[in-house]
Amino acid sequence: MLLACGGCSGPFSSSKQKESIGSPLTDRPIPGQTGQVQPASYVQNAPGMNAASPGQSIEAIPDQRPWLTQVGDSLKGESIARQYRKMIGQGPNEKAARQEYLDGEAMFRERRYDEAAAKFKVAAIRWPNSLLEEDAMFMRAEALFFADRYSKAIDAYSELMKKYENSRYLETIVVRDFAIARFWDQMSKDYPWYKMNLTDKHLPLLDVRANALAAYECVRLADPTGPLADDATFAAGISQFVNGRYDEAAHNFETLRKENPGSEHVPKAQLLEIRSKLRTYQGAEYDVGPLLDSEKLIDSTLTNFGDQIPGERDRLERARRAIREQKGYRDFTNGEYYFHRKCYGSAKRYYADVLKNFPDTQAAQAAQDRIAECQGKPDDPPDYWSWLGKLFGERPRPR
Repeated sequence: MLLACGGCSGPFSSSKQKESIGSPLTDRPIPGQTGQVQPASYVQNAPGMNAASPGQSIEAIPDQRPWLTQVGDSLKGESIARQYRKMIGQGPNEKAARQEYLDGEAMFRERRYDEAAAKFKVAAIRWPNSLLEEDAMFMRAEALFFADRYSKAIDAYSELMKKYENSRYLETIVVRDFAIARFWDQMSKDYPWYKMNLTDKHLPLLDVRANALAAYECVRLADPTGPLADDATFAAGISQFVNGRYDEAAHNFETLRKENPGSEHVPKAQLLEIRSKLRTYQGAEYDVGPLLDSEKLIDSTLTNFGDQIPGERDRLERARRAIREQKGYRDFTNGEYYFHRKCYGSAKRYYADVLKNFPDTQAAQAAQDRIAECQGKPDDPPDYWSWLGKLFGERPRPR
C-alpha cells in the first residue's frame, strides 16, 4: 500500500509519525526513551573464532592480496585520507570510536540530530570495516533523516547500502527512501527542473522530480522482492505519466507487470501502460510497435482483469477499434505513396490489403474509392527516359 506523505514539513507531519514506523536500531530506544543501550556491534567473538569479530576492524587481519593490488589501492583517495588521519592521530581506534558512538546516541535521544550525525560519522571513520561502522553509518543517516536533511540522508543510506549490500537495516532504509521519494514527488510540482533550491533543507539543490525518481529506483533495486518495490515502481510510472514522459512511464508499468505480477497495482498499471504506449505512437510514417504492443495488452487486460475493471471495458474496446483504424490507415498510406507516383499496380495491392484485413474501417472505404480511380490506368508509370537507354544500347527493363 502506498504511504501517504504529510505537508511541506517533510514526509511525516510530525516527529511522532516518524518514530511510529520503527526505532532507528533493533532493541535501541527511540528519542525520549531511557535505558541502557547495547548495540549489536558490541557483541564479542565466540571462543575459537579466527575471523574478525563483530566490531573488530578488518584492517587487523593480514592483507593476502597481491602486492601490486595493495599498492594501487594505497594510491586511492580514500586510502590517502586514511593515512592522513593516522598522521594526525585520528586513525582507527576502537575505544575512541565507541565513545563517539555513545556520544552520538545521547545527542540523538536529545533530538540534537545534526550534532549526532557528526558524531556517528566520526565513529564510522575511527573503526572502519566493522559492525560498529555499519551501525554508525546507519545512525548517521537516521540522524540526518530526523533532522529533515533528506538529500544528505538519501546519500548516507546509499553509502551504507553500497558498502553493506546485505545490511540488516535494509527494511528501514527502503521505508525511509520511499517516504522521501513521495515527498519530493509531491513537491516537484512547485519546483521545475531548472529552479535551484538554496533555502529549503528538505529538498535537493536541483531537479526535485528527478531526485524523487532516483529515490524510487533505489527502493526497487535495494529490495526488489520487498513490500515497497511495486509501490515505488508504480509511483515512478505515475509521476512520469503525469509529466508527459510516456516512454519512461510505459517502461515502469511494464517492469511492474513483469517483476511483480502479484501486485495489487498490476490492473491499473496495465491500463496506464496501454495509454502510455498509445501516446508514444507518432503516426503511419513511424514504428508500428506501440500499436501492436497496445493491442496485445488490451487483450491481456480484458482476459485477466476484466472483472476487476468493469468501468474500463468500454474504453478498452474503443481503444481497440482505434488501433484497427490506425493499422488500416498505415496500409492505406502506403498505397497513397505509390498512387501519387502513378505506380497504380503497387497502389492497388496495398488498397486490396486494406479491404482484406480491415474491412470495417474508414480506411477501407477510402481504399475502395482509390481502387475505382485506378481502373483503366497502367500499373507502371510511363518511362520518359527510355530514349536515353536506347541511345547507349541498354536493354529495356523486364516487366
